Amino acid sequence: MAYVKYIDDKKEILIYEERLNEIKAYKLGDLLFSFLELDFTEYNEIYTFCGYDNDFDQSTINFLKEKYPKTAEECTKDYVVDQPNHIRDYSLDFLLNNMDTFGDLYSHPYLHFSTTILEGCASSFESEYFDANFQDLQKTFRELINFCFLELDNTDLNNLSPIERYYLFTAAKHLRFKYILNLHTTVLFSPQPLYEDIENKYVFHSYSNEDIPLSEIPNDIIKQIKGNAKVIVVNKCETVQDFCFFELYTLLSNNFSIKRCANCEKLFIPSGKYNTDCCDRVPEGEKYSCKKIMAQKRRKEKVNSNPITKEYERAYKRNYARLTNHKMSSEDFRLWVEEATRKRDMISAEYDTSQSDQLIAEFKQYLGNK
Repeated sequence: MAYVKYIDDKKEILIYEERLNEIKAYKLGDLLFSFLELDFTEYNEIYTFCGYDNDFDQSTINFLKEKYPKTAEECTKDYVVDQPNHIRDYSLDFLLNNMDTFGDLYSHPYLHFSTTILEGCASSFESEYFDANFQDLQKTFRELINFCFLELDNTDLNNLSPIERYYLFTAAKHLRFKYILNLHTTVLFSPQPLYEDIENKYVFHSYSNEDIPLSEIPNDIIKQIKGNAKVIVVNKCETVQDFCFFELYTLLSNNFSIKRCANCEKLFIPSGKYNTDCCDRVPEGEKYSCKKIMAQKRRKEKVNSNPITKEYERAYKRNYARLTNHKMSSEDFRLWVEEATRKRDMISAEYDTSQSDQLIAEFKQYLGNK
């Protein structure tokens, strides 16, 4: 079980897992969006193969052992050959503790902190199997995000808020997802583990591992508490579905906008006051963010579609080369840019009103372009 809380002023999700003794902060949306991008193809093949629709016997285990030898070598669970349920329990290792493939899936915080992964190899197949259906869960949440937050073809639907679309989605799909609005919560008082490691305050256990008599509470602790004690409400998440619902609930209840980046096509939450269709991520193999890459693409498209701008760019590159080769002074280059830009904007306005080859020819002559 993990304690999860949304920090509004930082737009972050905090996750604290007691048994792992880990506390991590994540930007809102990052975990859900990255979960939707995970490749569960091979994972789902094992999931389907081990399912209740298939017969389970020793040959099934032999197949898994042959295909995943590292996992088979590490598995120590005893099972009874002639009892299918015992064999299914054994198959959990190949699904939730696979050391041969798709190991990167387990590193995702949703899986890393879920009891499905933490306890899967110690639990029964029957109790874990349905919670481990990650690909179907992923599919459902992709549909939810697309329907509740993104631009749709139906104008009437686009006029609805995300939470209003959510109710329509659950009704139309006959899904029992409305419990999202009543997530399991717990009330914690400072001091408590979710904040202890971040703020380094109110650490009673540094004085003693045993209970402190109330009459012997140190004065410096009393002074720290004065004016700082607070009630903190956090959610308890156990399964991957719980984590998905918590983040979706946070997005819905705070009426966040979600867009798909026009460059990398990944989901993102727009920030700031400006309307943008690109995220701030730097795609793999690129030097610049999607915003900058798309701005460069659009500038290039604009240049290529407008002959006046295109001629200006040709002259600009020529004079910039003269500047870098010390054949033109910085002041002369500045004055040329100022005058040529003014001329370009004036002629572009004329060209937009009435496209004319004569205007292009006159501008080329002014710039000295051939």
